[in-house]
Amino acid sequence: MPRVISSIHVNLPAPAPLSREAFFARKPLTAGCLPTPRMAIGTAGLGGAWDDVHAHESVEVLRDAWRGGFLMTDSSPNYGDGAAEQVIEEALRGWQGPSPVLCTKIDGWGDLFVPRAGETWRQAMERQVETSTRRFGDRRIDGLAMHDAEGCPAEFLPACVDYLLELRERKQVGCIAMGGGGPGVQLPVLKAHPGKFRYVITYLRINAINLQGLADLGPAANEAGTGIVTASPIFMGVLGPKLEQHIANPRGHFMPVFQDRARAAAKLAAEAGLPLSHLALRFLLSTPGVEFVLAGADTPATWADTAKAYEAGPLPGDLYERVWRNAQAGQPEPIIGG
Repeated sequence: MPRVISSIHVNLPAPAPLSREAFFARKPLTAGCLPTPRMAIGTAGLGGAWDDVHAHESVEVLRDAWRGGFLMTDSSPNYGDGAAEQVIEEALRGWQGPSPVLCTKIDGWGDLFVPRAGETWRQAMERQVETSTRRFGDRRIDGLAMHDAEGCPAEFLPACVDYLLELRERKQVGCIAMGGGGPGVQLPVLKAHPGKFRYVITYLRINAINLQGLADLGPAANEAGTGIVTASPIFMGVLGPKLEQHIANPRGHFMPVFQDRARAAAKLAAEAGLPLSHLALRFLLSTPGVEFVLAGADTPATWADTAKAYEAGPLPGDLYERVWRNAQAGQPEPIIGG
């Protein structure tokens, strides 16, 4: 895996409140625009993708995020088999605040999303988009991404890319995007269709213990004029108060090289008097080239803590440099995530 040799620390300005107009008016990176990273809210946890949740709390989290100016909202009909989009549907009822940027995905795996008997891939995808649109109050979807194509049937990827490009051409969605799938999926599509995809989502590949997404996806996205949304900023919960539990019982993606870096990051956070999760979030808010940091929450208290880290802003330059160096320390890591 190629390394990102040196860091770039700049004094990024405080982010202005996001609006739907600002989201769509973004200048491409190739025009010399350096985005100030903003926080976006992911809804997988709100839909109960990992743990049981209370529906009223999920709605409260979403409205708290919107009230705080975190308007980009990422979902998928696959999260909780539709529960995440239903949280958005409920949160929109009677909402009088700023208009959120509603983004979702097209999935190619799972019984609810692959073609049913007699259906084509095109019809299956149309069914998903119609359902998502209805859940969003029959308003046009702001951002529609292809979800994890890795592991889907081979015919899903070309069918989905063609469908997304058609929706973009017809202006039936606000913009299109690439979801997870890793560089093997994302890079060829961005190269083949420069300027078409508004953003690309990557998870586990740009964070405080892994920068591999900046080495491969970063240059390709910059060349294509595509913004980067980095998901799972705390590495699927690893970079938080339960770090040692994760080390004792590591998931497949939490390999020894990342465990070593996580422990070193925890030491840096302690020396700076910061919670480890705050160090991880604020590191990404300091990283040029990242447009949105996609953070999740499952309770109002968790979201309030995330918002507190965001409000504290980018890390001081010296601490940022130390985290950057640590994120590439030790043995070369295998490509992971999407």
